[in-house]
Amino acid sequence: IGDPPPYSGLTMFDNYTIQNFNDDLLHTIGNNMRDAVITSTEWWLATSNGASHKDVTAGTWEHFRVEMTESAPGVGDGLIDNDLTAIAVASDGTIWMGTFKDGLSIYNPADGSWVQYCLFGCDNHDFLVSDQITDIAASGDFVYIGSGTLWGRDVTPTGMLTYELGNGKSQLPNIDGDMN
Repeated sequence: IGDPPPYSGLTMFDNYTIQNFNDDLLHTIGNNMRDAVITSTEWWLATSNGASHKDVTAGTWEHFRVEMTESAPGVGDGLIDNDLTAIAVASDGTIWMGTFKDGLSIYNPADGSWVQYCLFGCDNHDFLVSDQITDIAASGDFVYIGSGTLWGRDVTPTGMLTYELGNGKSQLPNIDGDMN
């Protein structure tokens, strides 16, 4: 049987064929894909080395990374960390990107603005329950954020957080699943 082929990247199945794409074919910033949002007009890919966006119509790629240097340690305008775990496109067009240990970045492609949320080390820490984002899903006017616990770092309950677009309300379901 032998060793499996050294595929890493993105595998797509269209009900007829399976296609494997790696960094050479995708023109992304890394093969370690963690999450993807793919529509007929655009691809958003979350990797362990940042995010990549493909405009399918134009055939162009755009990449988002934190460049770590002594003068720019990473927190500021833009992506909060390169180690992405989740990505979602909200109904208002914003791109929500979760990280393994540093919180959440929200990108607005309409004006190029960024907002960062984290418990430690950034200005916005008003609604996350953990800096470890495990999943993000968007549906209608809501964005759902799954979180985990980083041992010894997070001090609040983890679980699923619901964020309502437009009014900025966030809610953490109680043990019965009701919002409190």
